[in-house]
Amino acid sequence: MPSLTSSGSGWPLGRPTVSSASSTLPPPPLRPFVNSRGLLVSCSYDRRVIVWRENSPNSWEKTFVYEAHELSVNSVCFGPHEHGLLVGCASSDGSVSLLRYQELKTHTTTNPAANEGQWNAQRFMAHHMGVNALVFAPSAGEESLPAVGAAMRFATGGCDNLIKIWRYEVITGDAVCEEVLKKQTGWVRTLAWTAFPGFNVGALASGSADSTVCVWRGSDIGKPFQPSVLPAFAEEVWDVSWSHEGATGKRPTLAVTTGDGLTTFWQVPFTDNTTATGGSRVAWAKIDA
Repeated sequence: MPSLTSSGSGWPLGRPTVSSASSTLPPPPLRPFVNSRGLLVSCSYDRRVIVWRENSPNSWEKTFVYEAHELSVNSVCFGPHEHGLLVGCASSDGSVSLLRYQELKTHTTTNPAANEGQWNAQRFMAHHMGVNALVFAPSAGEESLPAVGAAMRFATGGCDNLIKIWRYEVITGDAVCEEVLKKQTGWVRTLAWTAFPGFNVGALASGSADSTVCVWRGSDIGKPFQPSVLPAFAEEVWDVSWSHEGATGKRPTLAVTTGDGLTTFWQVPFTDNTTATGGSRVAWAKIDA
């Protein structure tokens, strides 16, 4: 596993080199993702992943640049907070990278940026035709802490029309494919995973170039996911996103954007929906009262 040592500012910069296979995908848009620590991670067609830190309102600086992928990076997201600072990356070269930050020396608890640490990068082949999407399983809860050696799970969607469920061993750094989901006949472009009442592993939504959305639900870890298919859309699906109610024990709402510029909102049991116009990407904002 390549290791990137910290810079003088306390945050690492580096460029590990790892070889991989290649494939071809059209250029994706810049895909930013923000976590609760005031960090933002972005990916781009230029093959780079950049972690940004907000120093002051509307002022961001690069704290880490990852350039190991050989083709565009199409999706990035932060892992569950209880497992520390972890970033998942999905690329057109067929590989997935997991970037994990490890603090080596703590100078202050009020300013994490002043601490010394390093990023560890692990990269492995996931979908040989290219990876479009990556999402982590929902957090166990704001107050929870993982058991020692506890594994986390994430899902990837690829140009092979498949979804793969992975188990990531935090201590060893091993990623093992546990299940392959096949229902859609086009590229799996987008994934969203949320907590869901009555299902211990939550609900995983997948949007495809075949103009379909599947909602996969599993009753427990180790049991197969079962798909429900939403009514067919007129155009290919570009993005899906769950509202935040699932984390509170309520049934969440699913937003779907399609190639005709429409955004539809679906509520369980997915028989009724409302429609908005405009956009090809969608995300929910959590606003505290």
